[in-house]
Amino acid sequence: MQLTLTVIEGPHRGATFSFRHHDTFIVGRGDEAHFRLPRDDRYFSRTHFMIEVNPPACVLWDLRSRNGTFVNGQRVESVPLCHGDIVKGGQTEIRVLVADDDTADSVSGAAREAAVFAAGDVDERNQRVGPSPPVAEPAHLQTRVAQQHQVVRGYHLVDELGRGGMGVVYRAVRQADGVVVAVKTIRPSVAADQRSIQRFLREASILRELVHPQIVTFHDMGYAAGMVYFVMEYVPGSDLATILRQRTSPMPGRQAVPLICQVLEALAHAHECGFVHRDVKPANLLVTDAGGRLSVKLTDFGLARVYHTSAISGLTLMGDLGGTFSYIAPEQITNYRESRPPVDQFSAAATLYFMLTGSTLYDFPDDARGKVLKILQEPPVPITQRRADVLPPLAAAIHRALARDPAARFPDCRVFRDALRKSVGLDV
Repeated sequence: MQLTLTVIEGPHRGATFSFRHHDTFIVGRGDEAHFRLPRDDRYFSRTHFMIEVNPPACVLWDLRSRNGTFVNGQRVESVPLCHGDIVKGGQTEIRVLVADDDTADSVSGAAREAAVFAAGDVDERNQRVGPSPPVAEPAHLQTRVAQQHQVVRGYHLVDELGRGGMGVVYRAVRQADGVVVAVKTIRPSVAADQRSIQRFLREASILRELVHPQIVTFHDMGYAAGMVYFVMEYVPGSDLATILRQRTSPMPGRQAVPLICQVLEALAHAHECGFVHRDVKPANLLVTDAGGRLSVKLTDFGLARVYHTSAISGLTLMGDLGGTFSYIAPEQITNYRESRPPVDQFSAAATLYFMLTGSTLYDFPDDARGKVLKILQEPPVPITQRRADVLPPLAAAIHRALARDPAARFPDCRVFRDALRKSVGLDV
């Protein structure tokens, strides 16, 4: 499936933009726009409107433009776009075309039938879980297992650990050996065919290659009962978001910095191996007490990139990513499909900022459109305005990692880690 935007009126008449994958498209006069209109067009705002595309789905969001965005003659704030719709802003009109594209990412029927992925087959049998072998888990878990709807072959779901934008996480027991694991289930946001599910699992299977003490390990993955599932290492303890909510005051620097430095060590290793997390935030940091020393593990490593850029995720930027706006780098909106290491550095710095202040980078409005504009157009609030006692070297290191231009951030996460440790008087 392919979606094409064709300019039919205005200074750029005849220009076309085509999409076969999940992406964003910003129209306006500013440098962040993908389609930049003449700066002297007084009818166009700097960031006038944004279209999120995941063919065939497509939605338009007016970004609080001064003169409005119109679809088929009606002024809109947000609206799904369909084949044949006409979008107008200023003197420019754009036609939306949706067409089948059999050549894009095509796979022969024979190849699809023969496909066997390291992640496991998309197996209809998983959707009809029959009698299970004897329960291997400890007796005190058996009652909880009986209360759960069991849908993943080979694992007994015990209880729910948490849920977020991508899915639900359960504590579970692997039937083969009784090992306690975590199982994350994701129900596709759109009706997905077998080929889309297989492609998603194939791309996700590479995540099992990433091994590090500060990264939660992926063990298994597959498809069952209409859901994609991921089996991961179980980490006892709480996520950092929960810990911060329970505190009555922000963390002191000498406690927060060592935790983030562990995260940066994990990120540096992953980046050297070619992986980018793309969703570093407190909810994805699992904290345990290892003999009196707090230890952090990053979870969902790389899963956000694979999911949000896939066909099965639907349209997520203003919905599923709403809770992540506080931590994403500007280029994750303007360059949606590409995730390079600097985005993780930015998100780690945003997480540390929150740990130290209890506040997000921006004074966000309630609506998602306003949040996008803040991220695209404004610098973060200086951390010393949130908390005056933050040491100047620490504040400087954090804000360098939060630079709008990725090239202005630290060369890599290890250099950022060293700067943080030095700023609070820890050995580098």
